[in-house]
Amino acid sequence: MYLVVFNDIPSQRKYLESHGITTIIINDEKYKPFNKDTYSNKLFTFLRSLNSFELSHNLNDIEIIDAVYSKVKSLQSLNAILADQVKRCFTNCGLLYIEDSGPKALLHFYNKEVTSSDNNFELREFYKTFLNILNSEEKVEKYRPQLQKLFIILKKASIYGIIIDEKTRACIAHIGDIT
Repeated sequence: MYLVVFNDIPSQRKYLESHGITTIIINDEKYKPFNKDTYSNKLFTFLRSLNSFELSHNLNDIEIIDAVYSKVKSLQSLNAILADQVKRCFTNCGLLYIEDSGPKALLHFYNKEVTSSDNNFELREFYKTFLNILNSEEKVEKYRPQLQKLFIILKKASIYGIIIDEKTRACIAHIGDIT
């Protein structure tokens, strides 16, 4: 649950956090259709950003990794996870099975594929940004602690890798290399 506020009051924020409510502080006044009415301008800017995908383009690498992790975080407490559960949490992805000393599943985030129901192209662009992070050995090393949380969940689901390049079918090395 979220509460949108115009001013940050630390005691209020902590109280609400203890009750599971995340406080979103609106302070950006990028658009000013209401002239000098700052409250209306801030609210307009916030609502407009919700309506566009611009919001995710301003995320840094850690925020992108955390957003991807948050999609499967609810599976963390389970002892066993089906690969299909992970696929349903993410949406706009599929599983590719390969034979490598036994059948192994690889997670494949859709890019241009047309599917019957998963056609959120904005989400696919977001996943593409995540794949760019995984495609950089330097970034994988830099964000190893954050990525480990995600890959531990994937490992529980017997997903052994994530395809990072569709053309060559290259995938991030076995998840065991990261965890």
